[in-house]
Amino acid sequence: IADNVGDNVGDVAGMGADLFESYIGSLIGAATLGENDPRKLALPLWLGAAGLLGSFIGFFAVSTKEKGDGWNTNLTALMFALEKGMYLANIIFLVLAAVIVIVLFGEDSEDGWRMYACVVLGLIAGMAIGKGTEYFTSFDYGPTISIKDRARTGPATVIIQGM
Repeated sequence: IADNVGDNVGDVAGMGADLFESYIGSLIGAATLGENDPRKLALPLWLGAAGLLGSFIGFFAVSTKEKGDGWNTNLTALMFALEKGMYLANIIFLVLAAVIVIVLFGEDSEDGWRMYACVVLGLIAGMAIGKGTEYFTSFDYGPTISIKDRARTGPATVIIQGM
């Protein structure tokens, strides 16, 4: 048992380290694109801080009255609770990002608003990827339900349906 616990702790710590490395790598990569302009160099760092603040606040919006009853749990209610936090964090982030762009570049800066548009498009793309992944992997939607239904006849039909 101790060996399994140690393996799990190591796996979780490794995943956390990988996520942190990817996050910091993307910040450094974006800051590198800032060339010699200190404002462009600082923008990704400030946006990262705004994202963290939005996430911290969004965390407190995640709540549900749903009980954890195993297979009898209403997953739709649980997912809605998570989505509330995500949407709140995203709105807070977008507001803070606009403030950061105004502070760094000024209200009338065309470059600043173009970068803000890239931030908005990136956020929308990330949300679309998340919703697409949810559609294809959630118990509530057709693709997963159809694979589950094919499992009644055997593993071969599961493989065929999965393709």
